[in-house]
Amino acid sequence: ATHLAFSGDGHWVAAGNWKGQGVCTWNAHTGSLVTNLPVGMNVAVAFSPQSRWLVTGAPQEYRFWKVGSWEIAHAVPRQHAGDMCGSMVFSPDGRTLALVRGRNSDLKLIEADTGREWATLEAGEPHCFSPRGNWLVTSEPNGLLRLWDLRRIRQQLATLKLDWDAPLGGSEPPFASEKPLRIVVDLEQRSAGE
Repeated sequence: ATHLAFSGDGHWVAAGNWKGQGVCTWNAHTGSLVTNLPVGMNVAVAFSPQSRWLVTGAPQEYRFWKVGSWEIAHAVPRQHAGDMCGSMVFSPDGRTLALVRGRNSDLKLIEADTGREWATLEAGEPHCFSPRGNWLVTSEPNGLLRLWDLRRIRQQLATLKLDWDAPLGGSEPPFASEKPLRIVVDLEQRSAGE
């Protein structure tokens, strides 16, 4: 097991794999194995915050499993992912899942309940949403981090009648600066004399 997830209600633990088979789910209170979901190799796992969904991200597709019955509700296919497991993160309200469709491909914002695509961002791997879901942090293969203002993006899309039908998150405290922040980390090791 290389990918682990704990359900938001504290009832379930799921383990994905690298070069293994299946996704095991345990009852967190008793330690008993509940199910071994039939997915292939190289699978990441994520529970929705309200513990409604367990999503498995395999090289072929993301599957949305109903927590408790462990039935597949829907799936989102991946493209050109090779053998890489899926990278995904839920918004705090559990309505949106940010996921990568393929290797070095665009990031998709998906409606968790239906699998419907809401938007595509030219971004790398998703890492986390802000507490109200208005901001999304992603990273690029070159180490660059991006902070996406989803509230502002959606407001601009709404003027074009292209916004999706989920409520906007409440306003969050503003950042000190509206200018893009650029952080450079120098990993070069220096000798003690410098």
